[in-house]
Amino acid sequence: MSDRRFGALLKIAVNRIAKIKKQLAFGGKIPAAVLSFDLKNNHGYRDKPDDSEANKSEQVIFKGKTADWAK
Repeated sequence: MSDRRFGALLKIAVNRIAKIKKQLAFGGKIPAAVLSFDLKNNHGYRDKPDDSEANKSEQVIFKGKTADWAK
């Protein structure tokens, strides 16, 4: 992810994968607990951010309406 040549592409890919997993959870295809553990283990999410860890991990932004994703 810190590679100059492919880092930006990898960040986009990881973000897209997280988005797809979230959509699967909202649609009931995977349990929400599985999504929670996966985002923590594979995408750098934390339960509660520490003051010392502010802005160290990548930020994933989900856009859209959750009601539409749940269909």
